[in-house]
Amino acid sequence: GRWHQLREEWLRRDVLQNQTVQVEDAQENWSGTACGIDERGALLVQTKSETRRVVAGDVTLGWEGF
Repeated sequence: GRWHQLREEWLRRDVLQNQTVQVEDAQENWSGTACGIDERGALLVQTKSETRRVVAGDVTLGWEGF
């Protein structure tokens, strides 16, 4: 449907893809590599141990090792 088309377009234009990002959410600060969005629109970030979903918080381009 429409969401699938929008998501595909987003992934083609995603400037964060494969970039190191820093995330500051309500609980902690952490970093990883942006790897797209999921089927619900959450930013996906790969850390050293897992893929995390970001639905709220501040995301900035940066380097690992907060």
